Amino acid sequence: MRSRLVRLVLVTMLVLAVLLCALPMSVAAGKPFRFLAPTTGFEFDSSCGFPVRYDVLQDNGYWTIFFDAQGNEVRWILAGVVKGRLTNLDNGESVEFVVGPAQYTLDGGNIWTFRGTGSGFNDWGPDPPAGLPKLMLFSGQLTLKLDFNTGAAEFVSLRGKAVDVCALLGD
Repeated sequence: MRSRLVRLVLVTMLVLAVLLCALPMSVAAGKPFRFLAPTTGFEFDSSCGFPVRYDVLQDNGYWTIFFDAQGNEVRWILAGVVKGRLTNLDNGESVEFVVGPAQYTLDGGNIWTFRGTGSGFNDWGPDPPAGLPKLMLFSGQLTLKLDFNTGAAEFVSLRGKAVDVCALLGD
């Protein structure tokens, strides 16, 4: 069973992949690509037991994607900040947060590392890694091991702070 984190990462990656399809091959072959961060909100069934809506409140963030000589993504940098809100659709409780600046790196294999201030939110599903909340806001450094064949993500480490969003929104 795929975790909700994987689904959120995959949705984000799908949106960004569509943007990347519009790139000329010269950009994808080693040259960085810069674009305005997407500002579309969305709803999802959270592992908290209630539906959640994500909204972008302010966006002055720009992504730059760096590629190796073969055109593989190796690093994403978010310059600026994106302010967001997560809302419990059952009771209206919400929490606002800031994402960025941030950096995401892929080690050339399957280790994905998120670093930065307000690096984002993840929904781990019903079985979060030990010590982590099911739906969390985090800052610092989060490292995941990705299985590109199955879409699964395995928690490796978190150095920083994780906040339990289910508790904030009325678990």
